[in-house]
Order: sequence, then structure tokens, then C-alpha cells
Amino acid sequence: MRICLDSVKKTYQAGSGRIDAVRNVSLVVPSDTVYGIIGKSGAGKSTLMRLISLLEKPDSGSVLYDGVRVDNLDKKSLIERRRRIGMIFQNFNLFSSRTAGENIAYPLEIVGRSKHEIKKRTAELLELVGLEGREKAPVSTLSGGQKQRVAIARAMAIEPEIMLFDEPTSSLDPELVKYVLGVIRRLADCRQTMIVVTHEMKFAQEVSDRVVFMDGGRILEEGSPDEIFERPRHGRVREFLDLVRKD
Repeated sequence: MRICLDSVKKTYQAGSGRIDAVRNVSLVVPSDTVYGIIGKSGAGKSTLMRLISLLEKPDSGSVLYDGVRVDNLDKKSLIERRRRIGMIFQNFNLFSSRTAGENIAYPLEIVGRSKHEIKKRTAELLELVGLEGREKAPVSTLSGGQKQRVAIARAMAIEPEIMLFDEPTSSLDPELVKYVLGVIRRLADCRQTMIVVTHEMKFAQEVSDRVVFMDGGRILEEGSPDEIFERPRHGRVREFLDLVRKD
């Protein structure tokens, strides 16, 4: 699915002032490509993802999927459209009362799939994320990395047209990060439309077809991974990458 943002803006009120979280951003993400979004905390990356995923509406500008405007849909149409988007957040948002398999099955139950279909699809997805045999595991017994992999499997359950990842490893211990990134790499190899907000620079460089750098709610630079990471044009991008590489 092709995603197009046309001059989108989003402002929040904060106390007595306001925060311009996204400022006049235009972006085109072609179908079957992986876009990495990088930048410091507070740059507007997560707000941009919420606009793309239709969890928020822009104050101005428009969001289009395959040339059709979607940010102005009525409530019923908006819910239907969101069901075709897989969204992975920093926190896992799993149902603590359900097992790993039951969490994955939930969106399939919502759309009325048969028990046979649900069982088959759940098993496929557990295998995809490297958790085969853990279907009946209570969520409380899973590590952070395993929980995030269950969340990814749940998002994949109804074969979404878009996969959006908002800093999917930020709440994980470093030793668990590699397992989650490995799953995302496998999904990227399937050539699905994906947008990944991440602080993992090496991962962004390896997995992305294009990379966007955000700062102050704006896109300062967009290019191929080599252009952004090896030959950045903007001084702010060079400064950011220098600081990240020293850490």
C-alpha cells in the first residue's frame, strides 16, 4: 500500500503553551518498501506514526492510502481501516488474562474467523516469531522480548496492508533486542509496506529502503540508507549521528 502525507500538522496544548509536534510534513512511502524514521526523542516521530496509523487526526493536511484520503473518514469507516494496519508500540499492550496464543487469536476472533482457521493461523505466527510451542504460555511467564514478539504476531494475524513499528525495542534489555529485530528483519524480507521508528541505527541502515531524519517536528533529510548514514547533507543529521556513534 502506498502512503502519502500531504502537509500534515499536529499541535498539542501543554499547560499554558503549545507544542508543534508535527510541522507541515509531506512524505510518500511507496508500496512494499521499508522506511526507517530516526531522530532524537521529542522530534515528532511517534506523533507522525499516530497520524499515519489514524490514531490521531492532523490539524491540517491530509493522509492518503493508495490515493484515497483516509484521515477524514467517519467513525465506522475509520475502525474498519485501522483493522488493516498492524501497529507495534513501545509497550506490548497484551491482554494479561490471555495466553500467548489467545493474544494472537484475538483479532481473528473479532473478524469472525473459524476456530480451525484461528488455530492454524496462530500456530503459523508463533513459528514465524520463533515461539512455537508457547501457545499456552501465560503472558506473565514471558520475557520482554517474547512479549514483543507475541505483539508482532498479533499485529500480523489478519494480514495487514501496512506494518508500523514505533520504537519496538526501546523497553527491552539490550540482550533481548536482537530477537525482536530478527523478527522485523524477516518481515522486511517479505516486501510488505513497513515504517519503523527506531533508535537502533545499524538496524535502520540494514533493513530500510529509505531513511527519514526528523527534528523539531519536521523532516530535515530523506534518502537511501547510505546517503543518510554515510553521506548526510544536513549538519543536524551529521551532529546526531556523531553523538549516537560515540555512545
